[in-house]
Amino acid sequence: MRAPRSCSRARAFSTDAVDRPHDEGEEHAKAEEHSKASDDHGHEGHHHHGEFDPHAWQSIHNAEIYAKNIADAFCQADKSGCATYTANSEAYLAKLGELETEVKAAIDAIPQDKRTIITSHDAFGYFAHEYGLKFIAAEGVSTEAEASAADIAKLVDQVKEDKASAIFVENITNPRLVEQIASETGLQVGGTLYSDALSSEDGPASTYIDMFRYNVNTIKAAILGT
Repeated sequence: MRAPRSCSRARAFSTDAVDRPHDEGEEHAKAEEHSKASDDHGHEGHHHHGEFDPHAWQSIHNAEIYAKNIADAFCQADKSGCATYTANSEAYLAKLGELETEVKAAIDAIPQDKRTIITSHDAFGYFAHEYGLKFIAAEGVSTEAEASAADIAKLVDQVKEDKASAIFVENITNPRLVEQIASETGLQVGGTLYSDALSSEDGPASTYIDMFRYNVNTIKAAILGT
C-alpha cells in the first residue's frame, strides 16, 4: 500500500494521496497489513507467497481500514492538522462507501452460474471473498510463479468442468499464458484487469477507486456482453 507523498509536513495529506495505494512497480503491502486483513476476513494464506495473500486492497473494506490508519498516523505526527486529516479521511470513506454499493450492484446483476472467471495469477482472493465471484488463477499469488504444462492442462480441464464465463489478462503479467488457455477452452479474453498496479494517470485505473470500478465493470461487461 503506497504511503502518501513525502513532504515537509504531514499536512500535505489529501484524498488523492490515499487514492493511489499501489503504483506501478511498487512492492506488495507489508505482511503485517495482510495479517490484520486476513484475520478480519478469515481469508486463508497462499503458500506461494508465504503465509499471507498480499492483495488485501482488493477488498474495499480493507481500503477503509488503510484510510483510517493513515489519518490516525498523521494525527499522531501532526496534531495541529488533525482536523484536516480527519475531514479528508471521512470524505474519502464516503466515496468508498458509494463504491461498495456500486460494486455490489454490478455483481448482483451477474447470474450465480456465470460467476467463475479466469485470471493470470491469484490476486483476487479478497475480491472473491467479499463479492461472491470465483477466480481460477493460471499462476500462484506471486507474479514470478510459472505454471507448468501439467498445471495448464489441469486448469483447462477445470475451466471446462466449472464452465467459466470469462478469462482476463492482468496489467502486470505476460498475456501469453492466458491467451493459450483461452485458445484451448474457447473462451474470449474479456480484457485487462488491474491487480497489483494502477494505470498511468491518463489511463482507466489511475486511482484506487477508478481501478476498482474499472475492474468490476470490465468483469460484468465480459460476462454479460454489455
